[in-house]
Amino acid sequence: MNKNRKCIIWGNGIDYHNVFNLLEYEVMKQNINIVGIVSRKKDRAGVSLDGFPYIEREELRELEFDYIIVTSRRKYAEIRMEIIDLGISGKKIVNSEVLFIPCFDFNRYFNLIENPITVFSDDCWGGMLLHSLHLEFCTPTVNTLFEDKGDYIKFVGNLPLYLNMELKKKQEGSLRDNVYPVANLGNDADEVSISFPHVVDFAQGEREWNRRKERINYDNIFIKLALEAEEFDRQVGDTFLSKWKQLPFKKVCFCSVEDGFDSSIYVKRFELYKKANDFIPSYNYPAYVRQMGELFQSIDILKMLNGEEDFIRQ
Repeated sequence: MNKNRKCIIWGNGIDYHNVFNLLEYEVMKQNINIVGIVSRKKDRAGVSLDGFPYIEREELRELEFDYIIVTSRRKYAEIRMEIIDLGISGKKIVNSEVLFIPCFDFNRYFNLIENPITVFSDDCWGGMLLHSLHLEFCTPTVNTLFEDKGDYIKFVGNLPLYLNMELKKKQEGSLRDNVYPVANLGNDADEVSISFPHVVDFAQGEREWNRRKERINYDNIFIKLALEAEEFDRQVGDTFLSKWKQLPFKKVCFCSVEDGFDSSIYVKRFELYKKANDFIPSYNYPAYVRQMGELFQSIDILKMLNGEEDFIRQ
């Protein structure tokens, strides 16, 4: 259901003109209602642009609006801080880069802001996805890797249990030896192992894990899994499938075999990519689906994250 959020545009430079048609399309869909444009006076040729009145920055404190869409891609971080300094929440600020995501729809995008999505992933896919969408990292698995898929299924199958446990150091990281830290959660048969390939040491991994764990939104969880062909043959048995199907969340499994199982997805563009990059023999399927530009050409990512079934484009 469209809500026609009230939006203010920040900036009338070249980036504004590049996204104008995309903004107009969202207006036509009644996803947004543009109430004005913020711009420096010296950059204005008149009192309005494309029918939208110019607004002074200081007026923003008095206006009623839902979001500010920043059109400047190069100066986005600088402008974001300027807006926050005006006393406006960072959650109301949107980077116009998202308009270039294939099949983009502001209504679906705003849903993921207003009911923040928590993405659990067996590798750093979740972090790369949320970064591409300019969404807050509301998950501790942004920079982690579950090398054992069985451990990952155990983890997402009992999130409250594991997320209330303290990480235990299994292996310390060492830049000199090119070794990343590894942690454990649980004991004995319930124990799962989590690697932190993108941090320097266990202490950093633990800090990031605990900080992002506090942001989890249990009302909007999405689970991602990716299986290479040999992993599929080795891992996917009746027990594995049963645990996967019982997960009470929105979920997707990217699988490198076409006839996988219910709710598994095979991205056919992977075949084209392999032919074009046959000089990288070690490049595997899970690594491919972490390439967001490629993945977005095969799926409607916002439909998928909103739990809609018809998200496959290929």
